[in-house]
Amino acid sequence: MNLRLLTEEITMTNINKIIQIQSNNIKPVQGRLLISEPFLSDYYFKRSIVAILDHTEDGTIGIVLNKEIGVKLSDVFKDIPKNNFHLYLGGPVRTDNLYYIHKIGKKINNSVHITEGIYWGGDLASVKELIEQGQLHDGNIRFFLGYSGWAPNQLDDELKLNSWLVSRTHISDILSFEPSQAWNKTLELMGGVYRYWTNFPKDPLSN
Repeated sequence: MNLRLLTEEITMTNINKIIQIQSNNIKPVQGRLLISEPFLSDYYFKRSIVAILDHTEDGTIGIVLNKEIGVKLSDVFKDIPKNNFHLYLGGPVRTDNLYYIHKIGKKINNSVHITEGIYWGGDLASVKELIEQGQLHDGNIRFFLGYSGWAPNQLDDELKLNSWLVSRTHISDILSFEPSQAWNKTLELMGGVYRYWTNFPKDPLSN
């Protein structure tokens, strides 16, 4: 083996040790987060943070929190009162539908409590009314196209492959970060070996 190949092999060995997830004894229950490993290349989930909205024997539902699309809610949904909300890509399932998470509880009728201070969905009529009243802003609601879904046992299999890190970091912390920096900031917040993940290139072959 020549020196260059040996160096590449040693480097990849070190990287493999660093990305071995140490916290997957944490169960992927409702309200917890999934943080993608550094080299996950899927279009929807690359460098993503997913909030788990439901996890049962029937499967898992989540929403990607940090994939801002670059268009506004008013640009896509003309029947919603004029607003300045950003749209996010929540996942690959039903991307023609609007979903939202928020912090205002039962002011949005039929919303579902996910974890402390965080709710999912609810009646769109309530959302429209609250927008008109000026009670909604980027700090208390986030809008998504699509959501993320896993079949029964599918997420558990992906966790065994170290595709995801399960974190107890609160969803509110993620919502306070600039979306493009949320993956890095969350790993820095967790500390330990995970802070090294932020130094890896998105393409492992680029360095």
